[in-house]
Amino acid sequence: MCTSFWMKLTYLLYLIFWVCLCQEVLGSGGGSAWAPRLSPDGRQLAFLWVLAGSTHRQCAELRLIEMESKVEKVIVDIVNQPADAFAFPGLFAFSLTYRCWASDSRRLLCHTAWRSKQVLVVLDTETGVVNRLTTGGSWRLLDVDAKDLVIAASSSPNTPWTLSVGFLPARGTEGSMTWLSLDAAQPFAEIEWMVIPLQPPPAEDNQAYPGIKYEAILLAPSPSAMQKFPLVVYPHGGPHSVFSTEWMTFPAMLCLVRCVVLLVNYRGSCGFGQDSISSLLGNIGTQDVLDVQRAVEAACQRDDVDVRNVFLFGGSHGGFLGCHMIGQFPEQFRACVFRNPVIDLPSLAVVSDIPDWASVESGQEYDGTRALSEELLIAMRSKSPIVHASKIVTPTLLLVGQEDRRVPCSQAKALYRLLLARGTPARMVWYPEDNHSLAKVDVEADSFLNIILWFGKHLLQPPLWSHVLEPPPPPRT
Repeated sequence: MCTSFWMKLTYLLYLIFWVCLCQEVLGSGGGSAWAPRLSPDGRQLAFLWVLAGSTHRQCAELRLIEMESKVEKVIVDIVNQPADAFAFPGLFAFSLTYRCWASDSRRLLCHTAWRSKQVLVVLDTETGVVNRLTTGGSWRLLDVDAKDLVIAASSSPNTPWTLSVGFLPARGTEGSMTWLSLDAAQPFAEIEWMVIPLQPPPAEDNQAYPGIKYEAILLAPSPSAMQKFPLVVYPHGGPHSVFSTEWMTFPAMLCLVRCVVLLVNYRGSCGFGQDSISSLLGNIGTQDVLDVQRAVEAACQRDDVDVRNVFLFGGSHGGFLGCHMIGQFPEQFRACVFRNPVIDLPSLAVVSDIPDWASVESGQEYDGTRALSEELLIAMRSKSPIVHASKIVTPTLLLVGQEDRRVPCSQAKALYRLLLARGTPARMVWYPEDNHSLAKVDVEADSFLNIILWFGKHLLQPPLWSHVLEPPPPPRT
């Protein structure tokens, strides 16, 4: 047994030695490359590429290396700003599936954010042409087999995920692709949804990146009679991520307990071109806050929204935005809930597992070889929601993961102590075994119940949720 162990160890060291000796650097460098995928004929290597030193998520290039000649070329370039709402906004694919090539070794499939949808596209590596394969809802590519059988999952805000398959048509006819659904998931008739196009007023337009539009996804209960429902405003985290028109448990559940839910893809979200990403750098706490506020004002024009009962929910950078909003618009919200929120950028920069985030989002270059300068600390603090803490009067619930390395729990603690000291209603729920995502099943269930109870406690007219909040009567003896 001992001899077998040493033989295996020797073989492993021998293999490592030859891998290191024979390795070859491909590509021109100067950026970050990931998700390399070799074509079926072995002649081409495709991969995603972004410029180094910027945001964690941004518009990517699709590059290709000819394995024989080692020539590298850009297949799909960065799109700064799409021409209109229907134009390709650039490649916002955060990875490529393990098998993504068509059998012709010329076309490549992936899913990508396209404004407020996630769509399947096919990319022609010879012409650079991008064609959509899907329309309604949002889609995720799962696999492409050797016979061009495409396996994908699709959903919408009122329909859970379903599995679909289809054969990729011949090149040039991809628009005729048909799908066969393998599941029988039915949409929830109680939920209606729509995408709301938004544009900042001229005074709030970013002069360095003018004309950028954004969107919000709205979920509303299907009314049996004319009713007004509470509004829950929900900006996403990131900030460079995006809400897609897909099934999400929390928004759907909030809608099922008779709330209108507003998912805001403010400027800086993925899927709207690289200019949208760049426009937010140095403008967090102002541009994104105003975008959310304008989305709230648009939603409050609806006949089914009770403007007296507007609530706020968000996590990470969504919590950062929420804290800004209850400080900058202190009388607007009945109550709020934040999951692992960013509160103070200077202190976050020295404890987070992504220390560059605070510098880059503040509009400054990150230098890991030096301590934070006084100028950078001042810039970070000026953009932090904690500067508005003295104006907060909104009842606040904080959901915190003790094992969070991204936004450590010290951030939420700082806000919690300030709110208690000022007499603002506040509560903190502590999850000792969860992290930034708060995604464990028991934690998700517990946190959702706490959200509903907190919002219900602060409703101006509680009878709307009486069937949810009040325990059933005891059985008769």
